[in-house]
Amino acid sequence: MERVPKELVIVRAHTEGITTTATRRFEKTAQGSRLSGEVEYRFDVPWPQKVLPPLMEFQARRPMRRQLRRVLELVKVRTEAG
Repeated sequence: MERVPKELVIVRAHTEGITTTATRRFEKTAQGSRLSGEVEYRFDVPWPQKVLPPLMEFQARRPMRRQLRRVLELVKVRTEAG
């Protein structure tokens, strides 16, 4: 994990042939702060399974969206708490 307080958090993970990099950036704006995020994932599979990544990507989207929603909810709670 890389972290620059109040600016950037990068988390990398590798599990069962899937490499994920999640990046969160915090920026000051005239209205307060802005959180932007990016999730990048790569499937490292052996040659016979190379036809599967489109299906694997489709299956990975739902849990990743859930995780991003949880992050958004957490940020909202912490922001409103002050």
